[in-house]
Amino acid sequence: MSKNRKLIESLFKQIEKDLGYHIVDEQYGNCYFIVESKEPDTICHFHIKELPGYLFGIWNICRYNTIQYEVENNLSLWSDNLHISSKSELIFFTQYEKEVDKFKPSRSGMVTGLRRITYEEDDKLITEWDINELEVVLNYMKKHKYKAYVNIYNENKFVYKEYSSFICFRIYYRHKWNRFTTNIKNNLKLKIQIYKSKKLVRRLKDAYYYILDYRENCYPRIHIIVRRKPDIDIDTFIDNINMLQKFDYDNTDISVFWMDMDISERLNKKERIEDKDLLKRFNDIQSNLMEEANDPENDEPRILIETNVK
Repeated sequence: MSKNRKLIESLFKQIEKDLGYHIVDEQYGNCYFIVESKEPDTICHFHIKELPGYLFGIWNICRYNTIQYEVENNLSLWSDNLHISSKSELIFFTQYEKEVDKFKPSRSGMVTGLRRITYEEDDKLITEWDINELEVVLNYMKKHKYKAYVNIYNENKFVYKEYSSFICFRIYYRHKWNRFTTNIKNNLKLKIQIYKSKKLVRRLKDAYYYILDYRENCYPRIHIIVRRKPDIDIDTFIDNINMLQKFDYDNTDISVFWMDMDISERLNKKERIEDKDLLKRFNDIQSNLMEEANDPENDEPRILIETNVK
């Protein structure tokens, strides 16, 4: 077990022992949103059993050298921007999971700095986490379900917009209804895109094709990939290309890619190298899809909707 994981696990054990909140679904990594740390297990995403609906995060982000530079140059401290102590060893933050947007402290709520303290008790030195501030945050979220939801993105966790519980209740369920209706609209839109894609490939002649779903975080979401079958001349395939071009122009929310060159003696050397690479990528699609599906770290593997490749 890495030293970073041991550090975070020690915090979790104290939270469970002293506060009674249970940490579940821990997922460790070392990527601070887009920047990777050289050390393993510097971040952890998790859920708290007693606070359903929220995704929580811990970042191990000691920046003592940065703070020294900022002080020496009379700059504002990075920790001040997050309203936490410059002595913080770990940063706690959270977002409502169904509305996650760039999961990092600067875009999240209830941001809390955590550090260890050492004191003497019965002639023994004891080191433990100072979680008094975190206790206030977690208890507030548990006691005020709807207020916590409304205030989850406030920069300062202790300066809340004091809406009444009834107003927060209305906001919570209005947003829930909006997510519900948006989900219905998106599902209907997806079904229409799939229907159009299947209708298109039925009209193709002498062509292999894949219809792939790149999942909701990719736009366009639906991708159609086409190449002509072996021994079919490019001149006889031109009608298919014209059809694909028109479909691509008329349907900007569906990605259409076709290999209109393929391997041909008419191509120059550079074009042949490029086209062989495209052909290999086409032939590797099914194996790549299987690898993605079996990759435990891939949360959104592409989905094969339809193909005529045997």
